[in-house]
Amino acid sequence: MCGILAGFALSASVAAAKDETTITVSPGPMAMSASESAIDVDPARGFEDGVILIEETDRDESFRTRNEVSYHLRAKILSADGRGLADVTIPFNSENTKLKRWWGRTIHPDGTVHELAESELEEQVLAKTSGAEYSVLKGSLPRVEPGCVIDYGYEVRVEGFIPPAPVALERAWPMIEFRYRWVPWQGFTAAYYVTGGGRVPAEVVRNDDAVLAEVRDTQPVVEEPLDPPDSAIRAMLYLYYTDATGNIEEYWHDKAKRLHDMTEDFAGSEKKRRKLLAEIGIEPTGNLDADLRRLYWWISTEMDNVSLRSYEEDRAASSDEDYPLNAKEAIKLGRGRATDVTLLFISLARSLGAEARLVLVPDRTTAFWQPQIYDMGQFDGMLVAIGSPEGQLSFLAPGYGLPYGAIPWWLSGVPAACADEGGMREVSVRPDQPQDNVSKTEATIEFDLFEGVMLVDWSQTATGNAGYVEKLRLRARDPKKREELLRALCAEGPDLEVIEAAAPELHDLNAGHRLQCSAESLTIGIDNSIDSLRVDVAGPWIRPLPDLTDESRVHPVHLDYPRIDETTWTIATPEDYTTVEPPAPVTVNSPIGRYSLTVTAEPDGYHLTRSLTLAFLGISPADYPTLIAFLNAVRTGDQTQVEFARKAAS
Repeated sequence: MCGILAGFALSASVAAAKDETTITVSPGPMAMSASESAIDVDPARGFEDGVILIEETDRDESFRTRNEVSYHLRAKILSADGRGLADVTIPFNSENTKLKRWWGRTIHPDGTVHELAESELEEQVLAKTSGAEYSVLKGSLPRVEPGCVIDYGYEVRVEGFIPPAPVALERAWPMIEFRYRWVPWQGFTAAYYVTGGGRVPAEVVRNDDAVLAEVRDTQPVVEEPLDPPDSAIRAMLYLYYTDATGNIEEYWHDKAKRLHDMTEDFAGSEKKRRKLLAEIGIEPTGNLDADLRRLYWWISTEMDNVSLRSYEEDRAASSDEDYPLNAKEAIKLGRGRATDVTLLFISLARSLGAEARLVLVPDRTTAFWQPQIYDMGQFDGMLVAIGSPEGQLSFLAPGYGLPYGAIPWWLSGVPAACADEGGMREVSVRPDQPQDNVSKTEATIEFDLFEGVMLVDWSQTATGNAGYVEKLRLRARDPKKREELLRALCAEGPDLEVIEAAAPELHDLNAGHRLQCSAESLTIGIDNSIDSLRVDVAGPWIRPLPDLTDESRVHPVHLDYPRIDETTWTIATPEDYTTVEPPAPVTVNSPIGRYSLTVTAEPDGYHLTRSLTLAFLGISPADYPTLIAFLNAVRTGDQTQVEFARKAAS
C-alpha cells in the first residue's frame, strides 16, 4: 500500500476529511477498566507475557523548523517476563530536544497507582552501527508485577528538520490497537508506503494535511539476537518526503542521471583530471589494480577526511571551513567530507582507466533497499564500483578510512543502487571473507599468591572490520569519555580492575585498530597454601562469541562480519608450583567455521594457541542447529583449565 500526498494520485488508500485523521494523545484512565481486568493469558491471541492495549503517536512536522511528537502506551502485564514493557526509552538530545510533558504510572488491580517522576528519567548515550552516538532518556516504571496495567507517554519538541524513521506495525508484544498520525510539512511532497499488508491489514486514511495509519489485533513478532532488520521480519510504515514526478522507473532513472551528472561535474574534464594525477605523482602504468591501490593510499594518507576526524582534530579545525566543489578544489584544499573523498577517487580512477561508478548502499542493520519507495533517504553510505555492471564488480570504500578492498560491514552483503547515465542498476555488494577481518591477540598471565591476585597484560591488533567501529568511537570521544570506553573495551567490571588501557596509533586511521590492557583480578580465590591450582584458560583476552544459545530459531542469523581470531598467551607458573601434563588439543571443524586450542607445558608455564574462524555472514533457521553445535563445541573448548601442582618439599 502506498500513497503520495499533495496532488498525486493514491493507490490502495482512502481519502478522508480532516477530522478523520485527527487523534488526541493523552494519558489513559488512572484506574483499570473491567475489560482490562478481564484480560488474561490467551495463547491463541498471543497473550502470554503482556499485551499492548494501545500505542499511539502523533508526529507533527508542519512547523518545518521543528518536530513535535506525542506518544502514549498502555499495556497489561501478564507475567514476570512482561516487565520489559515498562522500560521507557525516549529519543532525546539535550542540545535540541525539550521534554514538554511526561507521565508514567503503574496501576494495580486494587486501585493503587505508582508514579515514575520526570526527574527519575536519565539521559544515556547509545552507539549506532557506524560508531556514531545518540542520546535517549531511559527509565523503568515502578512496582510492575503480573496483573497490573502500565500507562506512560510524553510530548517532545525537537528543533531542526528531522524526517521520520520507519515505523514498525508489529511489536514483540501483541497489540490490540495501534495508530500513528503524521502531519508533514506542506513545503515538500509527502508520501507513505506500507509493507506486510497481507499479514497485517493496515487501514490508512489521508487528506491533504495528514496520514493516519491504524492496526488492530496483531500477533507478536519473535525478537531474537542478531535478527535481520525490522523491514525483513515486520510489517512497516514508511513515511517520507519525495520529489517524484512520475512512475517508479522514471524516478530511479532520474536519480541515477543526477548522480552521474554530479560525479561528472565534480570530476571535470579528462585533461584536468590527468593534470591532477600528475600533480599528486600518480601516472597510469598499465597495471590498473596497482594504480588504483596507489591512488587509494594517496587519498587515505594525504586527504583530511572531515567526516572521520578525531575529537582533537575536530576541535582544532576552523568553524568556517570551505568544502570542495570539484576534484581540483579537493586536492588544493587537502580535505573533504566522505562524499567528496569518494567522488575524488571516482574522478581520478576513471583517468587511470577504471570503469568507476557511484554506489548507494543501505545500512543492513536497519533496512534493505526497497526500490518501490520513492526515497533516496533509504541509503546510508557511498561506495565505488569498479568494473562493468554487466560483469564482475569489485567495491571500494575510500570515504571510510578502511584498507583497500575493505567495506564497512553494515554496508556489505546487501543489494545496492549503482548509478550511471543508463539508469539505476541493482547490484549486490559482496560480503567480507574471514581473512578480511583478522584480530591477533597476545597475553601474559601471572599470579601474586601473596596478594591473591591474577595479573593480566594483553594487546590486540585488528584489521578490516575487526575493531573498526571501536576505533571510530574512540576517536570521536573527548579524553574523559575515551578513557571510560577504553576501560570498557578492556572488560573492566566487579571481577577485573583495569590498571592501564590504551589504543596506540588511534589518530592514524590507516594503522588498523590496536588495544593494550593491563588488569588484575581480585576474585580468583587462591593462595600459596593450595596444593593444586586449576586456572581457566579463557578471559577477556578472547573475543566474545555471538550471543546465541537458544536451541531453535525463527529468523535467520545475521552476523556483523566473518572473522578470524588468533590468540596466543602464556599462563606463567606461580612460585613454588610446577606445570603438569597439559590438556589434550581441541579441534572443531564445521561448515560454520573452524576452531583449535593447543596447550604446551614448559617449566615457565603453559603456552596456549587458539584459532577461531567464523566463515559465514548469514545462517538460515534450517542451518541454525549446525551453528549452535559449533558454538557450543567452541564454548566447551574455551572452558579448558590448566593445572599447577605444588613442588615437593626439598
